[in-house]
Amino acid sequence: MLGTLLDRLGGLFSKYFLIGAFFPVLLAAGANGFLLYAASSRVRAIVTQVEGLTEGRQGIVVFAALIGLAAGAYLFSAASPLLRELLEGRHWPRALHTPFERSERARRRHAESLVESARRGRRELKCSASRWPDRLADARKLGRGKGAPTSADLDGAQTRLRGLWSLVEGSGLVPAASLASLVTDIEALLTRFDADVSAELDALQDRTVAVVREAETAWDLEYLRRFTERRADFGDGRVAPTRLGNIAETVQSYAVGRYRLNADAVWGSLEKVIVKDTEFHGLLQDARTELNFFVSLWWLTALSAAAWWPVTALRLSWLAFVIAATAGPGLAAFWYLLAQKSYRNLAVRLNASGSWRAIQRNFVAGQVGPMSPCPLAIWISRTPTRSMSAWASAVERLSIHEMEGLEGEPSAAMGKTDSPNVDVETATICSGRPGNSSSSLRTARTTGCQYVSGSASTSWLSG
Repeated sequence: MLGTLLDRLGGLFSKYFLIGAFFPVLLAAGANGFLLYAASSRVRAIVTQVEGLTEGRQGIVVFAALIGLAAGAYLFSAASPLLRELLEGRHWPRALHTPFERSERARRRHAESLVESARRGRRELKCSASRWPDRLADARKLGRGKGAPTSADLDGAQTRLRGLWSLVEGSGLVPAASLASLVTDIEALLTRFDADVSAELDALQDRTVAVVREAETAWDLEYLRRFTERRADFGDGRVAPTRLGNIAETVQSYAVGRYRLNADAVWGSLEKVIVKDTEFHGLLQDARTELNFFVSLWWLTALSAAAWWPVTALRLSWLAFVIAATAGPGLAAFWYLLAQKSYRNLAVRLNASGSWRAIQRNFVAGQVGPMSPCPLAIWISRTPTRSMSAWASAVERLSIHEMEGLEGEPSAAMGKTDSPNVDVETATICSGRPGNSSSSLRTARTTGCQYVSGSASTSWLSG
């Protein structure tokens, strides 16, 4: 019967609602019900009474319970944007917001220092490594005809080379200074002895070049990893007090840094572009549902743990209280970690979709043209390269501050571009008075050309 009812519910509600809200509520209700059954004799008596009912009455009880769970899940789903925003650090009181923001700022500085350290180490090695093979080859030429080295002459260099190989193979990063010292020693040996008559010295030269190449690859991968982590975890603008909030900021930073677009101001256009691609829209919905699933589980776990703490402390044993005080926060931390991964996956999918570029092309390729009623209207030449340059020049006059200042709507006062190689002209704006932004915005609202403004970082997720 339960399976049949779940199938019926699956027909009544979308899979996004079932996965994102109903199943978390069902899991939380089941877990709390089991704990109540184990801890309360009164609950066990009620279950015994239900078991004594006829099959039809049992079905009515189960159906009523599922309907109640569905109603609770619907309310939980309606509140999910607010619950997610709270986990992002929004709507927090200043006394709570400030210390958490300070902690996240320190974490971002640490991430940036790791990127800078990797960049510096990579640059130092690459600046020298490109010349080392030629230095060794020239030294080999100077050593021709000077005889073969003994094992004692090569022992020191071979030991150092083995140590560096072990460090590289163990995913360690070899400083450029260590490699430079080894290359200097091998260069001296090649100058003193003839590598053409010594297989050991010849192999030593080859392995030295190989370890330098491996070290370069290791530094490249380290820099890429640190850079990717920094971009995936933090935006370039404001710092949120939580990790989820900073992951949300990466979408705004990507849109601004890559395409000079304000994500909040153009979310309406972005949504239209995404909906047209049904396959990608489905993937994005799946990723958002996964995020909602873990956010819901976090809140339900936290609320359940907070409810069980006083119960276990006052009515049950101290061991039950310790279990509740440790298992609840631990499980909530696990859900939060999975929510971070889901949020990061959602942001990466959105940024890699090409939707931002489609919006940019809409602005520069005719959808916003000289006769458009929109407050931002530019006419760009048909040459793609010139169009992109024109867009960049136009946006330089339309700062992000201006875009956010008028409730997310771009300013109309843009004027002509100063670029001598780009054919760009600003269209007559709505009212016919290009400097009157308030008039143009009022006209834009009446003509249906809207620039949607939402929250500071996650209006793109609420659709």
